[in-house]
Amino acid sequence: LNGCEGWAVPSHPLRSMNTATTPRLLRRPQVEELTGLPRTTIYELVRKGQFPPPVPLVGRTVAWPEPAVREWIESRIAGKGAA
Repeated sequence: LNGCEGWAVPSHPLRSMNTATTPRLLRRPQVEELTGLPRTTIYELVRKGQFPPPVPLVGRTVAWPEPAVREWIESRIAGKGAA
């Protein structure tokens, strides 16, 4: 470290993100695993407005905000909706 004392090491942008406020994005296989629903049912429910829609990432790649999926699951457990 000779001659490097006092240098600031730039932090990675993701390190500074507050993970408590930044929702994790789930890809379709993760959504299927969490909900127990197959792909076709997930997209059918999205089409009907009964499941949170995915958000576009890049190109044709999409993901679901984890909080929205977990809220949907909780509403199912609480009996607040029918598919």
